[in-house]
Formats: sequence, C-alpha cells, structure tokens
Amino acid sequence: MIDLHSHLLFDVDDGALEENVTRQMLDRYVRQKVSAVAATSHSLVDLPQYQNAFERVSAIAEPLGVRLVPGREYSLAVAEEQSAHLQTLGSSRFLLVDLGRFSVNAALSNRLRDFSRPLLFAHPERLWGEKAVENARFLAERHEAFFQLNSGSFLGEYGKTVRKAAWALLNAGFCTVIASDAHDVCGITLAECRNLLESYYDAATVSVFFEDNPQRILSDLPPKRIVPHCSWISRIRQKF
Repeated sequence: MIDLHSHLLFDVDDGALEENVTRQMLDRYVRQKVSAVAATSHSLVDLPQYQNAFERVSAIAEPLGVRLVPGREYSLAVAEEQSAHLQTLGSSRFLLVDLGRFSVNAALSNRLRDFSRPLLFAHPERLWGEKAVENARFLAERHEAFFQLNSGSFLGEYGKTVRKAAWALLNAGFCTVIASDAHDVCGITLAECRNLLESYYDAATVSVFFEDNPQRILSDLPPKRIVPHCSWISRIRQKF
C-alpha cells in the first residue's frame, strides 16, 4: 500500500513530536505492508526545516523498506502565496490541498483556476458533512479535482457524520485515494480500513484506493475514477 498523506516527520508540525514517535510510526507502516509514505507536513513549515527532517527520516525509513516521498499539505491561502515554489507529491504535478472551511461556490472555483496542476483535496468528508457529494461534484465538474479520504473516517474515528460522508463520497465515485493523515502511531489505520472495505467490495476495486491510484499519482498519471457497487443491504450496513 501507499500512504499519500502522513505527518510522520518529527518536530516540524502537529504530527510526530519526537524521533521515537516517527520510528514507531514507521514500524507500524511496515507491519501494515505500506511500501511508500508521502511526508506531507503542513505548508507553514519552512522549506529548510522540512528538507532537513525529510532527509533524517528517509535515512531511518529506507533500511525498513519504506520509501519516503516528498510532499506538503497546503492550505489554499499558502498555496496561492507560494504558487511559484510549491512542493507537489513526489515528482508529479499533483498538489495536496486542504480547503479548510472555505465555502464551495463560484468564488472558490475562480480562485482554484489559478492552479495549473491537478489538485488532490485532503479529507473532504471531514469538512463538508452532508454536502460532501454535492461539493465534490461541483469541483470535479469545474476543475481537475481529485479527493483523498482518511482511513479513520470509515472507521468512525471522527464521528458518525464524517463516517457517513466518507461512505457517500466513495459510493458516488468521489474517492480517489484513501490515506491515513496520521499524526501518530494510532492514526495509521490503512490495513483496518482496507479490511473493512473488502467486506463490501471486491479486492480489485479496493486496491484502486490503496495501491493503483496512489501509484498513478506519483507517476503523474490520471487516477482512475471508480464507482464501486455493492448490495443494498451492504449500503444500509454502511450507515450504522
């Protein structure tokens, strides 16, 4: 599996607080059979600090068989301010953006047009609630927009409303990748989420979210859009 959203770099943002936590996170990634992790620290961390932390953690991760990939999680305002020097995911053109509490409307759409690169929106299920599918459709129709959902959202870690929004986005075809957004060891729940999804969908469909699309993004290829199918009984089970 590939995790495209993680805060495992220590002592740079609100993620891992110290090296020991980073090492514990890497050990858990190994146990969950994650082969590559995007170190997407928040964009307010200055570049030299980020690069130093990235190099230190890469040296720890490589012997464990985990490839560290550069990237940042940008707020919209910072992405606009730093538009000439943005750190995309790996060597791709894809930019991870957290829209925060911005309203999804024509004004936001106009601001997004300034980005000449595909945008991967971070954890929309946590931001939009009942309007998640409506907002995702609006952005997908107007922009080269893709959507990263958190594994913990499907497991109920952020509450019932977020969980319901995550399932709704997935079933409507607005889930591009599933990542951890891990800030500590407990946040690495990719394997648990994958097992849950495989109880509703076939393994080939689920692998798109954890392996195929993350690899396509890192290879700078358009991700697949999957509208998964399951029985109506399974859809009811997903709501509880």
